Amino acid sequence: MSKVALTIDGFLGIITLSDPPLNLISPELADDLLAAVLSLHQKQLRGLIIKSEGNFSAGANMSLFVGKEAKGGKEILDTFLVGIVRNIEALPYPTLAVVRGLCLGGGFELAL
Repeated sequence: MSKVALTIDGFLGIITLSDPPLNLISPELADDLLAAVLSLHQKQLRGLIIKSEGNFSAGANMSLFVGKEAKGGKEILDTFLVGIVRNIEALPYPTLAVVRGLCLGGGFELAL
């Protein structure tokens, strides 16, 4: 089951984080989010909304970092920041984050 939903409403793309209640950034959510963002590059849109079911995002699932050295943690963060955030920044139209509830760490980066 996908942890991210993408819908198109006219010229507006809507990405919904769908892993309530915290929408923790996990490999599955990150993969689904990246796929949704990459698919938007081929669409003729005028804007993007990123929203959530439940809290916007409480950031990374910290269990991903257990037992990792600094280099391993950096690779996880780079994958998220470079792979997803940079692709959102590259979209040729404005993006709006609809934030309610918790918005921490990587969730805050996504909202920015």
